[in-house]
Amino acid sequence: MAETARKAEMTQFDDLVARGVILGPDHFVLGDGYGNPGHHSSHFISAAKFYDARDLLHDFSRRLADRVAHWRVESIVSPDDQSLPVARLLGRLLAGTYRVPAVPCFSMESDPLPSGPLRVMIHDDVVSRGRQATELMGRLRERGIEIVGISCLFRRIDSSLFSEVPIVAALAEPLVTYPAAICPLCRAGVPVNTDFGKGRFFQAQQDEPAGFDI
Repeated sequence: MAETARKAEMTQFDDLVARGVILGPDHFVLGDGYGNPGHHSSHFISAAKFYDARDLLHDFSRRLADRVAHWRVESIVSPDDQSLPVARLLGRLLAGTYRVPAVPCFSMESDPLPSGPLRVMIHDDVVSRGRQATELMGRLRERGIEIVGISCLFRRIDSSLFSEVPIVAALAEPLVTYPAAICPLCRAGVPVNTDFGKGRFFQAQQDEPAGFDI
């Protein structure tokens, strides 16, 4: 059963690559959620391509809503505005499942955060290193809110690193990343793709001349 599910996951991954939603394999430098170049990866998620593919958006959101329904979510909070549209779609799907008028959704970037007691799910479209989700968890807990879990469309982080709460992704298989200092692509001399992610910024940093002590 697990092998069948894994094969289906790989088939879907190949389809996402064929449709240009996942780019690669290549050598990409990713941001860390705060605009800084961080980990490297052989694959890059094109958010624009994904959002334009309405069938994928609906399929991933439906699957994610089914996987987190048992959390009995009372509200959804996203760390940024980009993830808010999917959070709202999840809210509508979960409201239908729970047969309630609405599951309110908020963005940490532009909305006042709710106050507890509430059962809140954090939703971030792409969880890379989890820094934004961790920051948001802390802010919500300060307001007396119970965090029941984190949902995402794609994840790059091992779910075991979020030991406090479960993390559930629509594409269950994580996209592998490497710390820059031990990136095998760098060691193999594969050029950094500067058209996506933080590649251009990273390359500019690498090209800066070293400073001298006077």
